[in-house]
Amino acid sequence: MSANKINERVTRYSFGGVNCYLIDDGRIRVMIGCVPEMYGDAYAAAAGAADAVILLTSKPEYAAGLGVLIKNRPDIAVYASPAGLRNIKEIVGCDINEHIVKDGAACSLAPDISFYAVPDVHWVDTVSAVYSGILFSGELFSGAGTEQGLEGFYRSRLDVNRGFVRTALEKLSGIDIETVCPARGEAIYADGLDSLFESFRQWSGEKVRKTKKAVIIYASFSGFTRLLAQKAAERLAEKYESRLINAYETAEDEIISEINDADILLIGTHTVNRNAPKEIWRAVAGIDLVNKRGMEYLVFGSFGWAGDGIKLINTTLASMGLRRAAKPVEVLFRPSAEDIADLYKALDKFSE
Repeated sequence: MSANKINERVTRYSFGGVNCYLIDDGRIRVMIGCVPEMYGDAYAAAAGAADAVILLTSKPEYAAGLGVLIKNRPDIAVYASPAGLRNIKEIVGCDINEHIVKDGAACSLAPDISFYAVPDVHWVDTVSAVYSGILFSGELFSGAGTEQGLEGFYRSRLDVNRGFVRTALEKLSGIDIETVCPARGEAIYADGLDSLFESFRQWSGEKVRKTKKAVIIYASFSGFTRLLAQKAAERLAEKYESRLINAYETAEDEIISEINDADILLIGTHTVNRNAPKEIWRAVAGIDLVNKRGMEYLVFGSFGWAGDGIKLINTTLASMGLRRAAKPVEVLFRPSAEDIADLYKALDKFSE
């Protein structure tokens, strides 16, 4: 555990890279944030004399250590959102002295502290707190001074919920803030706040394209599925920005990035021992189901016996919440002119 002063009333404690902040104004002592379970004893020592704990989220890596403090101080007031209070009781396995945090309201114990709901940044129960010009932002704005950095942390944790990040930025930008104290990384002071908010607006901004993007991922053993993929790419290029990717020759990270940048998705696969190849399954596993739920897709492929790989991928995408544009195009060995015509008919069923 390390400790350093933010100002004369606020002290930052860091436990394995997770920050908590103790506000002590001479009248009231409030600990903002918590720690992973492994740091519970050290956290309890740091917060032992506090009057209250404010949980910005119940996410276990930021809250599970509360159990030790509750065991020592069952009377301590715990402030969190309704979802956060429900979750933390299940995480620590006991009742707590719970107080509900309301959006835009002041803390009942410490009126100088105000709460702002920022759901899904990164958990649905997340709130931020403001005290005397200091924003306790949780995961938002985390990462400064770390190996990941601000953008790296954002990309790894928050980009999946970028729409909620934009909403949080809009809400918090209307508040008088002089310092940002995040859950991870260094504090950010007044002279860096304008660029901080602008960077997050750019990172979380919606992409605007004149032409929709079609991504075709394929795995082909004998070249027959590759032929279908090439024909699909040529056909789609008439209306879409078309990207053709060989799953056997392209890095997994690049495949996943392309899929999650797509407007429509096509997956072509052959069948290996009644299954799709692992490269195709890895691509499917990387689909961002928060932002890509409802994306239209089509599965196609060549097979020699039952074509199980095609059927499995189609069923899986549907169960993940993607929307099938047409039934799978299944071809026995080499595609004929009639098979290509069937493929084109399926492609034409994608929504404009």
